Amino acid sequence: MSKILKLKNSEALKIFNSINDCLKSNENKYEFNYALSKNKKKLEKIVTDINEEIELINKEISRIKVKYCGKDKDGKPIIIRHPADPSKSVYQGLEYGLNPEYDVRMEEMETKLKEIMKHENEIEVYLIKKQHIPEKIFGTNFDNIIEFIEE
Repeated sequence: MSKILKLKNSEALKIFNSINDCLKSNENKYEFNYALSKNKKKLEKIVTDINEEIELINKEISRIKVKYCGKDKDGKPIIIRHPADPSKSVYQGLEYGLNPEYDVRMEEMETKLKEIMKHENEIEVYLIKKQHIPEKIFGTNFDNIIEFIEE
């Protein structure tokens, strides 16, 4: 049995991750794993496309940061320790408000990411009978796969 779901990209990512978490258990019944695997295959293309789009935006964000960060006398980006987390490095001079053009570009990238996450997909999901759901599936994973449960 199946049904058509409309999922935002953000929901598809959460469901995909929950499916992967659930499939790690050795205590699942065959029918449960079968249904999850079928749904995972249907989500893989969507998740791959989302990740590719996010990767392109992240590359653009890196280019923007290099363009607008502080440079040394040789024109190379200045990298400093992150003030809140010294184990991380950041480009110098990218604090909000220092360069309005940089701020606008970063807001554009944030808007693009939000648009990607809001995009809706229609997907036919394979339904799982209640009796095949393991008792140890709860919390976020259960919430994310609830739409797959046959009423």
